[in-house]
Amino acid sequence: MTGSGGSRRGLVGALLASLLALGGCATGAPPTLTPAAPRDTTGAEGAPSQGGAPVRPPGPVPDPFVPAGDELTDEDLQAFGARLTDALESGDVEHWLSYFALDDEQTERQRQWFTAVQAVPMEVREMHPTLWLGPDGAEVGADGEWSSEERVRFGFRHQVSGADPVPSVELYDVGLERSEDDGGLRINDLAGDPDQGDYPQLWDVGPVEVLESDHLVVLTDPEQRELVRELLPSLDLAAAETLSEVPVDGVDRMVVTLTSAERVATLFGEGEVNELAGFAMPVTGIREVGQYDGLADLDPTDDLTVRLVLDLEYTADELDNYGEDVAGGSPLLRHEGMHLAMLLRHLEANPPKWVSEGFAGWFEVAAADEPAEDLEWWYGVLLKGAGLPTELPPSLWLAFEGEGPMDIDRNYAASAMVFRYVEETYGYETTVALGDRLHQIALWDDWDGAIDDALHEQLGTGSAEFVDGWTAWVADRYPDVGSGD
Repeated sequence: MTGSGGSRRGLVGALLASLLALGGCATGAPPTLTPAAPRDTTGAEGAPSQGGAPVRPPGPVPDPFVPAGDELTDEDLQAFGARLTDALESGDVEHWLSYFALDDEQTERQRQWFTAVQAVPMEVREMHPTLWLGPDGAEVGADGEWSSEERVRFGFRHQVSGADPVPSVELYDVGLERSEDDGGLRINDLAGDPDQGDYPQLWDVGPVEVLESDHLVVLTDPEQRELVRELLPSLDLAAAETLSEVPVDGVDRMVVTLTSAERVATLFGEGEVNELAGFAMPVTGIREVGQYDGLADLDPTDDLTVRLVLDLEYTADELDNYGEDVAGGSPLLRHEGMHLAMLLRHLEANPPKWVSEGFAGWFEVAAADEPAEDLEWWYGVLLKGAGLPTELPPSLWLAFEGEGPMDIDRNYAASAMVFRYVEETYGYETTVALGDRLHQIALWDDWDGAIDDALHEQLGTGSAEFVDGWTAWVADRYPDVGSGD
């Protein structure tokens, strides 16, 4: 079985990190979309709710699943997975918990997990056993039999309505035991692995509040409910404009996790708080479930789903700085949303780093004057000491990252300014077309040749002429900057 884990990319709009101290508000047009009613995951007296209404009341708990023989078989696991899927489809948390044997704290975490994944609008919720992991800490007795529980990898296959073109899979390693009371199979341990599948999601690390708008499904922390509701119109507008400019077949919403910097670090897999304002998480799609050696075969397709994770405090500070009615909506979501759209539009592409970050960085500020002015000011600051550019920003990540924070900030800003140059010289629509065309460059392409081809197609000029025009434009814009040290 091949897991569905995709690469996790830190796609932060780093160039804005220093701009939030500037103060002031933009006076752009207000958002025109009204968010739909939020989906709360807590209701009256603490009862779980979905879509503003309580999760369906508990029904009769089914009889436990009792394996036919003394040893678990593939057929047993498949049947147990079907029971878990039925529990997910029932919407009844007690039904779900009847298949677990956990302590009080772990049981509460499962209750929170179930409530959260029920609150997220999904077309698919399924559990599939995919791999025998063997006994956990097992020992072989005198009779040659394993004396410990079995461990099996299960895949939670799910598809967020309107956002995921195909289902994705989150993988969990599950401990199984037989109850001495009724012989039923129970889960006594469940853990995820950040290196295996779409793990973790916010529902794995704590209680979740789910709010929906026309173009967003937002997962956040319950205590941040009111703040997120205030931000939702601007976020929704940014998602709407992004998907309008670069449509994705079958996608009219984005899944966005808005949470603390600590949890952003956890979800990114870094293990410590870092300076990521946000990132796009591409996850390999699992279009269909097959069978391999008796268990489910979750073979990844050539499709992706993409989820966004944003630092809530950064998002709120940015909109406080520019105004919640900033034209085009949240700059940060425009940046990360463009990454999402490009990943979904061009599944096999791997464009140069200056293309992916520059196009998103340009779109981030393209709709409103003040963010664009701040970008230009910031680039001017970063040019001092480094001098005027003589070539395009780096294509490879290690070169793009440079030797420190100033290098990477300068490359982020320079990349966005490349597309500012294209917009000013060739127009907005041509800039969108060029950015989309450059994102079609694949890993196996000759990048230099592919860039030259794209420039000829979209601008009628080659790479050398383009670089000359861009560097002259920068020199004209920043006359006080010299050639560097």
